[in-house]
Amino acid sequence: MLLKTYEDTRVKKVVTLAAVTDLEERWPKPILEGWKKAGVEHIENSRTGQQMPLYYQIVENYFANHDRLHVPTAIKKLSARLLAFHGTEDETVPVSMAESIRDWNPAAQVQLLEGASHTFGGAHPYPVDELPEAMQRIVSETVQFLKGPSG
Repeated sequence: MLLKTYEDTRVKKVVTLAAVTDLEERWPKPILEGWKKAGVEHIENSRTGQQMPLYYQIVENYFANHDRLHVPTAIKKLSARLLAFHGTEDETVPVSMAESIRDWNPAAQVQLLEGASHTFGGAHPYPVDELPEAMQRIVSETVQFLKGPSG
């Protein structure tokens, strides 16, 4: 979403939830070497236990298109207004990625939700009619942000 917003100047505002901001940080050399050798890495869905395959082709594509797919560069040069939410207890994407957004784009509004996980209290299937508190806050603040000024 951040990459497309950077590429398309028609987009004036963008909201992210638990955004991955730096693939190279997520893919250190030792992991890449093993991944290349195996051809696939499996990421476990912590809720279901499902092993989800990620093929090494994604890494090759990323590096072949690095200038276009480098998220830190896009965030630094983003002209759209940015609102980023991240849970302080995110078990999937480190909070440091949200802090990087703030470092790379000081105009960005970064909201750290104390105690919120990667899913902000949500689950699938979701067994109740009310949104979790963290998600209620996200929805409310997103509506205000999107209705507010673009400049």
